[in-house]
Order: sequence, then structure tokens, then C-alpha cells
Amino acid sequence: MKNVYEVKEIQRLYQEYGSIREVTRLTGISRNTVRKYLRRIEAVKLGSAKEVIVRKPVPFKRRTIEPRTVARIEELLDSNKDKPKNLQFTAKKIWQMVVKEGHKISYTSVKRIVRKWKEEHGQRDVYIIQKPDGKRAEFDWGEVELVIAGEKGKYPAAFMVLNRSLYRFSRVFERETAQEVIQAHIDFFEEIGGVPQEIFYDNMKVVKDRKNLNKNFVKFATFFGFTPRLCNPYSPQEKGTDEESVGFVRNWVFSERNEFDSLEEANEYLKEKLAELNASPVYGRELVPVKALNEEKLNALPTASYNNYRLEERIISRYSLIMLDGNYYSVPEDCPGKRVQLKIYPDRIEILKESKIVAVHKRLRGKGKYAIQIAHYLNTLRKKPGALAGSRAFQALNDTLKVLFGKYYTTKPREFVQLLELLNDYDEKTFCEKVEVLFENGIIPTADIMRNLLQQKPIQYETFDYPLKIQIDHGDPSEFDRLVGVHRG
Repeated sequence: MKNVYEVKEIQRLYQEYGSIREVTRLTGISRNTVRKYLRRIEAVKLGSAKEVIVRKPVPFKRRTIEPRTVARIEELLDSNKDKPKNLQFTAKKIWQMVVKEGHKISYTSVKRIVRKWKEEHGQRDVYIIQKPDGKRAEFDWGEVELVIAGEKGKYPAAFMVLNRSLYRFSRVFERETAQEVIQAHIDFFEEIGGVPQEIFYDNMKVVKDRKNLNKNFVKFATFFGFTPRLCNPYSPQEKGTDEESVGFVRNWVFSERNEFDSLEEANEYLKEKLAELNASPVYGRELVPVKALNEEKLNALPTASYNNYRLEERIISRYSLIMLDGNYYSVPEDCPGKRVQLKIYPDRIEILKESKIVAVHKRLRGKGKYAIQIAHYLNTLRKKPGALAGSRAFQALNDTLKVLFGKYYTTKPREFVQLLELLNDYDEKTFCEKVEVLFENGIIPTADIMRNLLQQKPIQYETFDYPLKIQIDHGDPSEFDRLVGVHRG
């Protein structure tokens, strides 16, 4: 076999003289060898071969491991039998120990010996499968990738399952905090009409502190009357059913569709798909999950409702805004004082002054966003209507109201502010629906027209009963003849 330099010389001389005989004369290499390498060069150029110089494969010789090294590794593996699982020697630990003792062996070889030893000695983890007793549910968090209002993101989702009926439940949230965990439980309990006696969890921070169960979560569990159970660390198989639920439900529901206009729409879709799933047959079960709910041994729901909110205090800024979790929410500018109290729910915040609700906002996701209600700034806009179009409050308006302003009120901002004052008495959704009705009929929405339209009450029709079966007597033809005769006479 020729080396690279000899092959290149053959190629150069052939390109220069164009004769295999001349190349042979100048290099002393036989004509057959010259012809062979010229053919290989051409084959590589055409792509039918990968290499010009084909090297013969060198047989791999596995280095022999000393019997005493193998014996030492097996000795350490034997000692694992009397140790708890979390204190047993791993392959890496064994490798470090034997190398430190002077044995020459690679980590890969140790792993191969350990694997073979386990196969021969039948060492495997055995999990005791308990028959579902109808008393327990299982909870876990997962993550789903959704496109909400055109924006792609990863959203936390709660998954729950009853282990006897295999009834499955899930909700998608904006955040993953204690409030969302509690809200998922409340929604689940209301859906199944009861409370499981036991609920199993991983070692979640929300449920467990460093050593004990979280005090706030224990209060919640006591209120609903269930016992929280924690799996051992790194032992998700102790739940089993729910570990399978996360991937199963996520794929079942969102593999078909994962784009929605809002998180509420995503959860409605999730609820519909799970209703289909819970009404479908399950392998090895006689009843479908929704009918097998009757076999679950559920505790009754408490008569009182659980208030899933936390209270905080905030200072109102000079722009009549308060900040929560890096986002800003408007406060009515006529709200007295500089401090307000917040009732923070998983999906909304209520702003209170002296125990009276002065504003309600949907909670925002992310950071640096604004939730502004233009009705909170009408006093200022009444004095400075020209500032409306360039304000952040205008940018927060519903699209219908922006269209209304652009069509009819760009030169009449004061009249537009008068129109917006109706938002103090009517919710924005109803207001915009009436505006759309006027648009469809070619009528310009003014303050007076909108007030009259909003004050109208729906027509109330009187109800009446009528018999379902109406019987009509058959006519008597002779009576008709009699009447005709009388008339002629």
C-alpha cells in the first residue's frame, strides 16, 4: 500500500506526461499499481468511492482485565445487598475506589462488569402493585407548549387522576405557585363532586418544606379533609398512574391543537377533550372512568367555600398605578390616600380601599406589562381631552373602541370622553356589543344613543300553557246542507 505522498506523485506525473509507462519509469512503481491508484482517484472524484488509500481494518484487541480487579468489583457489588438503595455503591463510585486501590481499569469496563453482574444475579427493583382502593388520587405538575394569542410559550399544567376509576383532570395556568396548586385541587374537587381521602405527591416545594409538610398546605388539606402523602425522593413509581397521566394527557389533548386565542379557550378545549377521554373505555376496566366515579370513596365537599387569595398592600404611584410581580395595574384616580390593599387570586387581582373593591384586573403574565382601564382616568381626560390619543390608557382600549374613535371622534376627543363615561355604569363587553350593533346598522354611536340603548331592557314575553294534544271534532256535512237551505229559503 502506498502512502499519501507516493499517490500524489503518481497523480502529478500522470497529469504531466499522460502515460502510465512514463510514470512507472520515473517512480519505479509497477504499471498495475499506478493504474490501480489512478482508477481510485477517478472513482473518488465521481463519488463512487470514499478513499483513494484503503486501509485494512486493524482488529480491536480488548485489554484483558486482571481477575483480581474483577473479583474486587464483584465483592463491592455483593456488599450492596445489605445496604439501603440510596447508600449502595454505584458503578462510578466502584471505579473510583478500585483505581484508588491501584487497579488499572476504565470506567466503561467497570460499567460493563456491573451490568453483567446484575444480569447474572437477577438484581432489579421490585415495585409492589397495590389494588386500587378508591380512596386515593395522585397529583403532579407538567409543562405544555402552547401558542396563546400568537405568542409561543411554555405553560405549567396540573394533572390529577383517581387511581381506581382512572378519571383524569387537568388545568393549564399562567404561573406555578402555591395558589395555582390549590386552585387546581379546588377545580378538581368541584368537578368530581367530592374529595379523595388521600392524595399522593412528589416532594414539591409547595407541599413540603425542608423536612415537614408546608403549614399552609396542611391548613388547606384540613379544610377539605384529605390526607397528603409524599412519595420517597426519586421514586415517582410510587405514584405511577399520575406519572403516566402527564405525558398521556398532554399528547392526547394538545397533539391535535396547541394554538388558542386565550388561556381560557385552551382550558375549555382541554376540558372537552378530557370529557371525551373520561367517557372512553379503559383497558382492564369494566366501566368507563366517568361512570366508575361512583365506585370512588370520596368525602363530601365542605359547605363553606375556600378563599384562595393572599392579601398584600401597595402604594399608588403618581400615574395612579400599582405594581405586582413586575406588572402595572390602574387604580381609579379619585381613590383617596396613597395605599390600597390587594386581594391576589391566581387569575385576577381585586384592589380594595377601606374594604371596598375599587378595581378588578385580570392578572398579567410576564414582566413590564400594563392593565389599564380608561374609566380610571376620565377625570383627567375631561380636563385634557386632547391628551387621549397619545396616552397609554388609549392604547389599552378595546379594539372596537379604537375603531370608534378612529372613525368618528379623532377631531372630537371631548365628545368621545363623554361617551366613555358610560363605562362607569356598564361593563366594557356589553358596551362594545352595543357599539357593534350600531355599526352594523350604519348609526354613529353617540353618548345619548348609547345611553338609551344600554338602558333598554330585553322584551319580556308572557308565558302561556297549551295542551300538547289538540282534538278537533269532525264536521257534520248535513249541518252544512241545513244552513245552505235556510239561506236559500
